[in-house]
Amino acid sequence: FVRFPGGCVAHGDGIDNIYDWKGSIGPLEARKPLRNLWGYHQTRGLGYFEYFRFCEDIGAEPLPVLAGCQNSGTHSHYADNCPQGANKELMRYGQQGGIPMEEMPAYIQDVLDLIEYANGDARRTVWGRKRAEAGHPKPFNLKYIGIGNEDLISKTFEERYLMIVKAVKEKYPDIVVCGTSGPWSEGSDYETGWRLAKDHKIDMIDEHYYQTPGWFIYHQDYYDQYDRNGSKVYLGEYAAHAPGRPNNIETALCEALHICGMER
Repeated sequence: FVRFPGGCVAHGDGIDNIYDWKGSIGPLEARKPLRNLWGYHQTRGLGYFEYFRFCEDIGAEPLPVLAGCQNSGTHSHYADNCPQGANKELMRYGQQGGIPMEEMPAYIQDVLDLIEYANGDARRTVWGRKRAEAGHPKPFNLKYIGIGNEDLISKTFEERYLMIVKAVKEKYPDIVVCGTSGPWSEGSDYETGWRLAKDHKIDMIDEHYYQTPGWFIYHQDYYDQYDRNGSKVYLGEYAAHAPGRPNNIETALCEALHICGMER
């Protein structure tokens, strides 16, 4: 698998900064550049078309990750224009507010359009035709799509997330949806994310965690007790972090040990 555009880049820095996949295709000079919440500029010289081509060239399965309707929350026109008396700081910082419900149909359509861009017939579909015009008439045979990245699994998220999943499954039942269980290997987001997956039969969950070398040593059996009949696991981000985050033989061996456990 190759994730794109990555983790927190997908949901961006505020609703206005959510990664817009449609702005990443077409002629290079016409693409919409983006400010990045990690503090650097994205020219988007590598957009979704190049990403799909790259996966095809190296024989990898693409896993495009789209925001699960939340954001990191430091800049937003919704905060700047909120009703009188509302706390703008709470709306701006760390609240991961959801896309306004009246804008959800348009956002869901963007998700569906991405699948059509990857797999749609070059003659019969709008976005399949755009892919063909870029130089790839044949479908990319996209099988997976990620919805959400390290989201706060709140009621706001649940409602919008399930709207997206339902729409994808209704139009593209064969697409495997990969959900999220937050940024940790335990805690409320992890537990709620997995409850959602169980209750709504989500195909796969993207787990993330960064732990000490000792955690990996003492959790060699981490996946041994997972339900083999439930949602599958895609471990999208993990690393052994010693103090100062060095890349050394200790961290490398602990990560290798974890890979052996995953394979088992």
